[in-house]
Amino acid sequence: MNGEQRVRKVLAAMDRAGLDALVAVSGDVHGFQQPNAVMLLAGFRAIGVSFAVLRRDGELTLTVSPAWETERADGACAARVDGADDVRAALAASLAQIGSAARLGVVGLDTLGYDEARWLSQALGERSQRFDKEFLAQTRQKSAAEIRSAERATEVAVQGYERLLELARPGVSEIDLATDICAEMADAGADDNFLMLSAARHNRAVRPPGSHTLETGDVILCEISPSVDGQFSQICRTAMVGAAPEIFVEKYALLQQSFQNGLQAAVPGARVSDLVAAINRNLVEAGYGEFCVPPHMRARGHGLGFGSIEPGDLSADSAAAIEPDMVFVIHPNQYLPETGYMMCGDPVVVTESGTRNLAEPPASFDQIE
Repeated sequence: MNGEQRVRKVLAAMDRAGLDALVAVSGDVHGFQQPNAVMLLAGFRAIGVSFAVLRRDGELTLTVSPAWETERADGACAARVDGADDVRAALAASLAQIGSAARLGVVGLDTLGYDEARWLSQALGERSQRFDKEFLAQTRQKSAAEIRSAERATEVAVQGYERLLELARPGVSEIDLATDICAEMADAGADDNFLMLSAARHNRAVRPPGSHTLETGDVILCEISPSVDGQFSQICRTAMVGAAPEIFVEKYALLQQSFQNGLQAAVPGARVSDLVAAINRNLVEAGYGEFCVPPHMRARGHGLGFGSIEPGDLSADSAAAIEPDMVFVIHPNQYLPETGYMMCGDPVVVTESGTRNLAEPPASFDQIE
């Protein structure tokens, strides 16, 4: 699927709902597990508040802020691009052009701050309706360009982790290590990054990097999530400073097998709940069933934005279905009493014939000697 095909699907949904135009908005706080409606529609993620307007005749316009963002947006998408320092004035002008009698759908209102969301709701008035559910249903699969960006982002993540293995030594602080990793990935082409990195002899969970200084015997946990061209990827890795006791290698193999079970189960048409059951199976058989639920783990994976985040969290109660062209991370990250928390996860793309791991090499338990 490409961007033009996605817009056609949205137009068909608008027609069924009787809408004359769709207003997609995005705030200036970006979360990698939050869909960006403007990016899904226009193919561009602005730094500031932005909006895209799609008319029923197919005309698509994008307004970005600040105004100088037009230089970056021009050529990056098929929409006509305008820049604005006063987003409210620009949006009011766009609504006036559409006409007061037009029936409008709005998507992304929840991404705005309170003042902006209240103002937009009042400006739209009773002629508008929330269209998030219908819109996200039509945009839940990645485009070919987004999949290529996810592949590149995965390569950048692996490069960042390789840098960690080079630098992690006793005496190095978590925050210094994280800074070097982020710099490495920025040089490699990452336009954004979400990073969790922490170390301890016995981890309860992963956390943001702090002032802790690495010691021999520490288990380093890292969740590395760079973005390339607005598409995130994520790898989850575990490494020990120094030689590891055999039990760590043995228990980590359980997580690797869980990942493989999930990879094999993630076929088009499968339910997320079945995928989670496959991931948990060998851990339950090994006697760790009580640890396969919160608070010992959160989810077995999740979608990756800024675009579509489908199929959402990989949780046992999810009714979502796996479809071709979905990209998400499978991570059987797990607390085990003998080892503490360990992380094992890679991003995957679903194809008609099955699911492919985007990471090379895949997650392994690394020892930094």
